[in-house]
Amino acid sequence: MELSIRITGLTAERLIDPNASFPQGLIVTVNVSIQGFVKLENNERAANFTFDVVYNPPIARVTVRGTTYLRGNEEEMRKIDNELKSNKVPAEVAQAITGTSLAEAIVLCKSIGVPPPLPMILPVQRQQPDYML
Repeated sequence: MELSIRITGLTAERLIDPNASFPQGLIVTVNVSIQGFVKLENNERAANFTFDVVYNPPIARVTVRGTTYLRGNEEEMRKIDNELKSNKVPAEVAQAITGTSLAEAIVLCKSIGVPPPLPMILPVQRQQPDYML
């Protein structure tokens, strides 16, 4: 199966002063919405998607929009259609949309100076041993 992602729109807007510090307890989440797949030809399907980075409290708006295209043989398309009928997005499609959109969102976040939608990695603190040798 061939899968391609086409980005159709990028939006990024910082809602707080560029010199302001970020509020305590800032939460960054991602919402991915995939609108229904349509049949283009016998062996092609397409769906529009929206990838939103949501900040709470609101400090910025970041959105990636695009279309994903699927093409494959009849057996592959039958399998895809069966998954879609049961309201399941094939894992490889969801991963491709998320990965491509995340890469774009990271660049947008850097451009407007806000935290990207990545998990925070806290530094490891070394503990003092309870005993001395």
